[in-house]
Amino acid sequence: MGLMKKFSKLPSLDSRLHVFFWLFFIGFGVIGSFFGRLVTIREPKSPVLFTQIILRENKEAIRIYFSHCNRFPVDLDELLAKEVKDCKYHNGPYIKRLPIDGWGNNIIYVGSSERAELISFGEDGVLGGRGLKADLSEVIGSKK
Repeated sequence: MGLMKKFSKLPSLDSRLHVFFWLFFIGFGVIGSFFGRLVTIREPKSPVLFTQIILRENKEAIRIYFSHCNRFPVDLDELLAKEVKDCKYHNGPYIKRLPIDGWGNNIIYVGSSERAELISFGEDGVLGGRGLKADLSEVIGSKK
């Protein structure tokens, strides 16, 4: 009988399960929101940082294109193409859309047989400048 009295003072199974589920869902929500913030990709607030990221991503796409086609693209439209006739190992598209800098201006592409360059003319969209108006660029060389 002593054992039964001891167990009779414990909360019922229903109430314990109820508490367990509430703690589980609250804990899951807290942990989920924490990891959700870590995983969320946010656009940088700085147009300069955003532009640098865009330039680097497109530089990498051009490097991959070069490794597949053994030449630089004539223009950025070739990176969008699914097929290019004179490229045996083309595996495009290499980019999803034409690149835009952090100020909403088009990224300029200049390519030759030896090198390629991606250029952002900065906030003012004009060659040259200082501060936010300074040009940003990435150069890709063939390393032959």
